[in-house]
Amino acid sequence: MFASVANMKNLFFENPDDANIKEIGEIFYLRDAIIPIDASDIKEMLEGADNAIVLHGKATGHNRCADAIEDAVLHTCAVAKDHDLFSASNVVIYISSPKQEPMLMSENEAINTFVEMFSSETEWRWGLEESNEISDMKVTIIASNLQKKF
Repeated sequence: MFASVANMKNLFFENPDDANIKEIGEIFYLRDAIIPIDASDIKEMLEGADNAIVLHGKATGHNRCADAIEDAVLHTCAVAKDHDLFSASNVVIYISSPKQEPMLMSENEAINTFVEMFSSETEWRWGLEESNEISDMKVTIIASNLQKKF
């Protein structure tokens, strides 16, 4: 079950601790994922990080995957305006699509374009679920070790 939009918070943490990692990991609790992300993935990506950001986006329509990613990325300015998302060393991207309108292979191009905006050194994890609980495509991005903008 995907958290309701009202409960989806865009967050930024300096020096995330165990409580922050647990809070972020709870985003993925009780998911019926095709490609799961779990608490151990989150812990591995965030443990010892200087900072972490959690972003959520959603979209419908023809370009829903690209639009949902863009919606999530735009929240960076609101929660970490002096940090560069694309400098992150670790990134998790989790995509939820409606079961009645599953993610299409053609939508992978949006993910590839997003990945190409980061350094080749960036470590990635990704997850995918189909849910009867949603009507929009939803994207959650978790990134750590973002550098400050100059």
